[in-house]
Amino acid sequence: MKAIAFLSLFVLTIYSQQLFAQNVNEEITPQRERVVFKFAKQHHAELATLLQNLKEMDEKKYDSAILELSRTYDRLERVKARSQERFQTDLALWKIDSRVKLLVARSIHGMEEETREQIQGLLLKRNAIRLDQYTEERDRLKNRLSRIEEQLEELKENGESLAEQDM
Repeated sequence: MKAIAFLSLFVLTIYSQQLFAQNVNEEITPQRERVVFKFAKQHHAELATLLQNLKEMDEKKYDSAILELSRTYDRLERVKARSQERFQTDLALWKIDSRVKLLVARSIHGMEEETREQIQGLLLKRNAIRLDQYTEERDRLKNRLSRIEEQLEELKENGESLAEQDM
């Protein structure tokens, strides 16, 4: 009974916001389930184990968890198609957030100091990754803004000659 409560709480903790905000009636094919489960197993083995246990205990909650994990997988795959580097950081953030939620769910009967320290360490790591992401994004935007300013200056200074060239 304690295991069912833990698994249910874990699933609700991780996926509640998205599950209640979105349609849960989406169909997950067996092939899609295997892909998503493989993703969990590869990147968060503890989550994969919990999902396997949940499948045996509560099929409906398992389906909801797989659906949300499928959405996460899709989002990460879209990021991966655009930028491998961004994919790695987003994946790292997802793993940290998932691990934090797992630790919080496990401490249903009170959080031990060791668990608090683990969560604190994970949150600090997450913040460091975010800091790197924001710094890279800022630098990218600075470069983009610099190029736009150069283009604006070129148009101001040479607008007539550029128009003549286009003619």
